[in-house]
Amino acid sequence: MTSRNVKTAFRCICFSLGLALLITTYGDAAASAPPITASRGTLPDAVELHWQPVSWATGYHILRSGNFNGPYFPVGWADDGNETYRDEKAEGGVYYWYKVKPQFGIIAGRSTPRAQGWITPREPGGMVDTTERIPGLLKQVPHFHNVRNLARKREKSLPVPTLTDGFIPSNDQIYDWVEGICATEHRRIGSPESRIAIATLTGWLEEIIGPQGTVHDEPFALEAVYTATDWGLDIDRGDGFRPFDAFYAVNTGMTLDNPNGSMVTGTMVWAGDGSPESFDKLGNIQGKVVVAECEFSNLPLGFIDMLYNGGYAKSDPENWINLFTSLPMTFTRSNFPAEYLDEDHYDEAVYWQAFDRGAAGLVLIMKNHPGDLNTHWGPYDGRMRPMPCMWVSSHKGEEIKEIAESGATARVHITGEVKPGEGHNIYAVLPATEPVDGTLSDEIILISTHHDSCFKGATEDGTGVAMVLAQAAYWSRVEKREKNIVFIFTDGHHYRGLGAELFAHDHLHDIMEHTIININLEHLAASGVKENKEGKLVVQDHGALTTIFINENPTAIAATARMLEAAQPDRTVAIHSTLLGNVPPGESGHFHVVAGIDFIHWIGYPVYLLTSEDTLDKVDRTILSPLARAATELTATFMMLPDGYSDYAE
Repeated sequence: MTSRNVKTAFRCICFSLGLALLITTYGDAAASAPPITASRGTLPDAVELHWQPVSWATGYHILRSGNFNGPYFPVGWADDGNETYRDEKAEGGVYYWYKVKPQFGIIAGRSTPRAQGWITPREPGGMVDTTERIPGLLKQVPHFHNVRNLARKREKSLPVPTLTDGFIPSNDQIYDWVEGICATEHRRIGSPESRIAIATLTGWLEEIIGPQGTVHDEPFALEAVYTATDWGLDIDRGDGFRPFDAFYAVNTGMTLDNPNGSMVTGTMVWAGDGSPESFDKLGNIQGKVVVAECEFSNLPLGFIDMLYNGGYAKSDPENWINLFTSLPMTFTRSNFPAEYLDEDHYDEAVYWQAFDRGAAGLVLIMKNHPGDLNTHWGPYDGRMRPMPCMWVSSHKGEEIKEIAESGATARVHITGEVKPGEGHNIYAVLPATEPVDGTLSDEIILISTHHDSCFKGATEDGTGVAMVLAQAAYWSRVEKREKNIVFIFTDGHHYRGLGAELFAHDHLHDIMEHTIININLEHLAASGVKENKEGKLVVQDHGALTTIFINENPTAIAATARMLEAAQPDRTVAIHSTLLGNVPPGESGHFHVVAGIDFIHWIGYPVYLLTSEDTLDKVDRTILSPLARAATELTATFMMLPDGYSDYAE
């Protein structure tokens, strides 16, 4: 063999060995690409990824997508030995999917299985008009359809539960709970009336759960409990002060520094829509009483329904929803938003515009709010505001505008007390009884609502309390339960959702860590109403609009779609969880923000929410048991899932 042939042979051997080494290395990568974990809303400014090292890897590509099925694009790189990555480019309100692909010299290995992650969502709030959300809604459409398609595939393999209808409480039994929890005029956090409701609720739970489970009362401290005992708006047009029908804005006019409130008097001025531009035109308003509009936005429900082709699912037997259907969102105020977080302070809000410019008091017209009423309880963020503020019915808007423009004198007073107090979260635990593969599951189904109310609160949340009690009544009679169930009734929903937030924090590493789904039931069986010529809200023979917010959990979406098809509740739409903001309004939103748990948030939106019109006559007694059955079907579906089940397993 010549020298040249020897060299050629040697090169061939080296090439073959190198190729074999590369194939072996790549094979090692393909076989050992480990799973990754991604933070699920636990960090405020980044999604953090972790994975196990891959042998021979020289580094890792970080891939990200807004959809489970991709496409995935590179967003970063991590050197070997640094098996963690922080995605600081992640945006709030977006649920991302991640993969990690190891690199071996010039060859990339197989990607890891996918993991979902997101940054901490912010609570809903802020100076955002509904129309300003439309570009964001349009942007979400393709992703929404991607998730819905996954859910429709999942529906074909969804476990089918068999319910024992005799265990489901009757309409009368459920209504008795509604009536019982609404025995007082309100259930405001920290009040004597709230303590009566807490004792009643605890007694019911202990009776229902019995010795097979446990009932817990967890108190928590409140820095300030606001109690107004006397209030009024009096106006002098030159013939002495006369009362003008108005109601106080909660948490205004009294603070811990001024715990008993006071009376203020000043010349009235008209500030129009309450914008900074309107205030600029007024000039000096020091010591004056400002009158302005506070508009309640309309949700373009028909447009959204068209945009999302009926949402995840829809039940509208009477075909009420059309392109032009809109809903007054009586829980949001366009220029007087809630300030849930300590850092929230909306300088352009009508309240702070008046206060910062030295006004003595503020009177707000409830523009677009249905009904001749003024008893709006909001914003309910638990923040004490020093300047007194009063609500006036939209029906009296023109009258008080003319009075303000005439320069009349107004006297505003709110008196009572602000002092530290206490809230109470009430929950019950019903343990699993049916072993799976020889062991009892540690997985939890969390069923929730809130028990506090601003007024009588028949639908907010008397029916929610009764619906969760109905779940407790049903499942306590089922002998074989494959999973644990926790029934939680939070306090302080009308105090920035503090009870739900604290419960999630306090149980982050026990209940929340093991929760596979949160089923939240609020404001159900609420009747629709129509305003007559006199401004009275008259009960109709149909239900109020109801929405079911669901995060990106195909099993939850599929189970809800199947339930709606079977139960056919009135005017009910299942939609993605970020429709109105980064998180839905309600207990599920707080649980999700703190613990990142998946949820089905079933909530009604009667226009009389947060007012004294939320009375027992608004409850549709005929559908209480059917709705309880529908909720039971949802719970039973998750009860049947194998431990550790994931829609996204690869």
